[in-house]
Amino acid sequence: STELYGEYGISGLNMYFRTMILSSSCILGRASDKSEEKYSSVHALSRLNANVESTMGMTVCDVDCDVNGPKRSCSSKAAEIMYMPSNESNFRLAACNDDDIVTINGQRIVARTGHFPLKNRDVCSVGARVFVFVDTY
Repeated sequence: STELYGEYGISGLNMYFRTMILSSSCILGRASDKSEEKYSSVHALSRLNANVESTMGMTVCDVDCDVNGPKRSCSSKAAEIMYMPSNESNFRLAACNDDDIVTINGQRIVARTGHFPLKNRDVCSVGARVFVFVDTY
């Protein structure tokens, strides 16, 4: 779509999507247009960041990390990253439902399949957002 081309450009890289997991759980999804508008206007008014054009990567209402992307590319509660240290990894990724497209290293996961180990440099997707997970802990 032209929206994705505008965000990723010719190279296909997006260096602007970043978030930090600050609690034991992080819900990833697409914030509603109404929530994004309210959040952006509040930040512009408070002058914390008058140039906020997108809530991508930010906490918006019930979404801990807004993956942004095209409208209806995923729900507001599409996936969850959980801090659950084990011998395999420190984090786990789970789909929150069976309707949204959530992948880890190219394999689709759904809610009924449970959670999967999430390791440093795993390639994940939630809706239209594709990202590399970085665990520097």
